[in-house]
Amino acid sequence: MFLKPVHAHDKEFRLLHDEETVVGRKECHVLINGDPSISRIHAKLFAQQDGIVFITDLSKYGTFVNNRRLTKDQRCELKEGDLIKFGNQPNKSEFRLLKTQLVFCCSNMNASQKTEAKKSASKLGGAVVDNWNSSCTHLIMTSIVVTVKAVNALSSIKPIVTPKWLEDCVMAIKSGLSIPDHADYLPEVIDQNCKESKACFLPDESRSFLLSGKVFYFLTEKQYKRLHECVNNSGGVCRLATSQENLSNLDELVDSNSIVMSVDSNTLSSLDHVRKEWVEQVLSFIKRLRDWVGTAACVNGD
Repeated sequence: MFLKPVHAHDKEFRLLHDEETVVGRKECHVLINGDPSISRIHAKLFAQQDGIVFITDLSKYGTFVNNRRLTKDQRCELKEGDLIKFGNQPNKSEFRLLKTQLVFCCSNMNASQKTEAKKSASKLGGAVVDNWNSSCTHLIMTSIVVTVKAVNALSSIKPIVTPKWLEDCVMAIKSGLSIPDHADYLPEVIDQNCKESKACFLPDESRSFLLSGKVFYFLTEKQYKRLHECVNNSGGVCRLATSQENLSNLDELVDSNSIVMSVDSNTLSSLDHVRKEWVEQVLSFIKRLRDWVGTAACVNGD
């Protein structure tokens, strides 16, 4: 939740959930300067965990919601998009109440670290989910290793941050300061392959077309479920090829833009006889052609 200024000279303010936010001209969370109609303690806002926000006027010159002045000490429920004006000076101290959907996903973190992250996320009005999905806005990691969640965050062009970023966001809001830059909270990269290649884990718009023109063939539903989103986010096309019926012919798999996801031995052994036979047929076909043509790529998808 945040107060977005209507006028460029005013500052944006964010609200913490389950905590009172004081608006005024001295020692307040929302500190408004340069407006003589602002009382020392002008108003109080309270954002509940369910997203409902209340405002109480405590001022001399008034608090207005959608151009209607509140009665002093009156508690009023706000709705997203409401226009809130503190004081009576024209073109000053006017804000819109807006909501931001923060959804955090954790990766490579233990139970106690996740618990602490959830506490901070709750204060910010955010939710923590177990699995990455299209609504996620941030990935939280204590250190960076390549996981499916990390790949999804990168392909979705979403920031990867340490848990301390959430903690410092809470402290910044309490102090009336700006939200810290997520780029300053990039976790340490400990994956040896990535360290050697000096891979960049900051959001990069160019990743949205990194796989353009490539067609990925998945031989199991498990592979498809885990990886199709990140492939689609990067401009690639996903096809589920769990049987001959899904293909016009096997030659599709050896096109120069085709990438067939291989199946590890554990997954292969868990398949029924028909599926297992199909996967082995595909991989054998690709191997034979790759040995003398080299037109098919085969990478590990499990």
